[in-house]
Amino acid sequence: MSGIINSVGSKSGVIGLFPMTDPSIGVVRYTNKGNFSAGAAGAVIAIGGSSATQRFNFDEGGGGDTTNFVTGSTDNDLKIVKKGIYIITFSVVAYLTSPDEERSVSAKIRGFGSGSTTTLGMGNGQVQSLDSSTGYCGVDAIYAGLVPANSQINFQTASGSNGNAQVNTQTSATLTLIREVA
Repeated sequence: MSGIINSVGSKSGVIGLFPMTDPSIGVVRYTNKGNFSAGAAGAVIAIGGSSATQRFNFDEGGGGDTTNFVTGSTDNDLKIVKKGIYIITFSVVAYLTSPDEERSVSAKIRGFGSGSTTTLGMGNGQVQSLDSSTGYCGVDAIYAGLVPANSQINFQTASGSNGNAQVNTQTSATLTLIREVA
């Protein structure tokens, strides 16, 4: 069992300072409010505001740290108050309804300033619609690392050059504080 207790008697290898079994501590989950076209230029999913679509809803079932995760300077930004090590995931579910179309789909986590375009994590995929069926795909972007205090991030998705991919309501973002850093 060497390496578990360091020379000053504290545990090493501890990930967090709180019980990870309590989903209300350090976790927040957002789900997409409505279907919308991703577009070739990309669409940023809003955190605040009153947009009928293209907006995340806070998902009570996924945790509830609303003191650490708040709307940022713009409706598109999510402000992370506490400095720490985070795992941030952005899962895009996209679909096509017209036959014989193929479109690339991307998911990006961007930050750390207001309206940032700096990519922290990115995923790419392809959605196909064959015959007369609706085709779906899932694309994930993940960021795991240090987030400075009062950082702002946003979530962008885009589709191929014709911009035909639709973003489904199953699209979500989950943020988990693994360890607070002083």
